[in-house]
Amino acid sequence: MSRRISTLLAGCAGLLAPVGAMAADWQFEVTPYLWLPTLSSDLDIGPNPPVGGSGSFLDILDGAFMITGEARKDEWSLVGDFIYLDMSNDVAKTSFGALAEWGLGGTMTTVGAGYAFYNSPALRLEATGALRFWDVKLETRVFRFRAEANREWVDPLVGLRFEAPIGDNFEVSGMANVGGFGGTTEKQWEALAQIDWNITDHLSLAAGYRHLFVDLDDKGLVMDLTLSGPYAALGFKF
Repeated sequence: MSRRISTLLAGCAGLLAPVGAMAADWQFEVTPYLWLPTLSSDLDIGPNPPVGGSGSFLDILDGAFMITGEARKDEWSLVGDFIYLDMSNDVAKTSFGALAEWGLGGTMTTVGAGYAFYNSPALRLEATGALRFWDVKLETRVFRFRAEANREWVDPLVGLRFEAPIGDNFEVSGMANVGGFGGTTEKQWEALAQIDWNITDHLSLAAGYRHLFVDLDDKGLVMDLTLSGPYAALGFKF
């Protein structure tokens, strides 16, 4: 009996060994982060006049959750980014000067891949492609007149990304992409710059600046949205 068990365990170990070796070739990182942008928006929903709003993130924030992840092997990388936001402001003005309220909430989920067409110890350059899934609810209220809209759509993105180490423990990186291309979103673009401090092989701190612009025009809903501001992140590597 013990010989059979030993043989079975040895066989299982032999089957799992290639899987373990394959996983060992990949590097993974999960990074929760906090983005504190200034918002500028123009919302035109249904019969209501356009409502414009702006403000710092902390003044208009009702709720938020942000996390990103990456898997990398040699020249290839797989990336994902998830943002949940719930924002509102009751001190805004319409184009007619009337006091108004606006609200914006939902999720932005991005999944994509990159290929390093240049990869050296001093610099890594990647071409990237991704899909961005939007699920948003927007609302405006002008005096007692309320209008709302719910939208779900997907935008393709193409872009570039770079990474460059500074000494043994620091690294600078940046990314830019464009998307929309006249679909549900007329256009959108995004850019960020970041510096990382690798505390250990498995833990890093990062700080950066991110800018996102979205221009949506779809079935009675017009939205121009700009989010721009600093962020901080904590990365877990394994």
